[in-house]
Amino acid sequence: MESSTKTGPSTSVSEIAPSIPVTLPGCFHWKLVFDYNSTGTVTLSYRHKIIERFSWDTFQRRTKEALKPKIHSARLSDGGSYVFRSADVDDKHNEVNHFLSTIAIKKVDFNREGVAEPECKYEIGPNSKMSLYQRYFTGPGITLACDAHSSTKGEDENVEICVNLEASTFVSGIKVVWRFATRDAA
Repeated sequence: MESSTKTGPSTSVSEIAPSIPVTLPGCFHWKLVFDYNSTGTVTLSYRHKIIERFSWDTFQRRTKEALKPKIHSARLSDGGSYVFRSADVDDKHNEVNHFLSTIAIKKVDFNREGVAEPECKYEIGPNSKMSLYQRYFTGPGITLACDAHSSTKGEDENVEICVNLEASTFVSGIKVVWRFATRDAA
């Protein structure tokens, strides 16, 4: 006896749950670390700050807000569920991309602060002034102190955080049978 199984047309996962890109605002800016006027020769020691903060609730809320217009314009399912898959900034910002790929993907809050090794020493000569700035990245629920320093304050740089979401797929076409009898109520 020969058995056969009929299956429907083959459907890939990307057809079932296509990726939906959403953009969020991000900004690189410079914060003053120190501003020192010297009357004599001075040596300053400094270890750069490590600040990595991520609020999943804030990130997720802002992502959902950015998704709403896409749902209506692309005629996506308004009652559907969309799952976070990845986030990144353009290719030249490796430090931020690494942070997003290792922290955001965990979908939990994260907070780490500290100072880095090694200690940097700056010598300021007599009647001189020195300022030091550290670059930061901020976005919805994100604060990251970057490993970039400068003696001059750079320009702020607005960037887009590209968030990739995936529509959750649900089972459909299931017939539910329900029965209640008095003997089942005990």
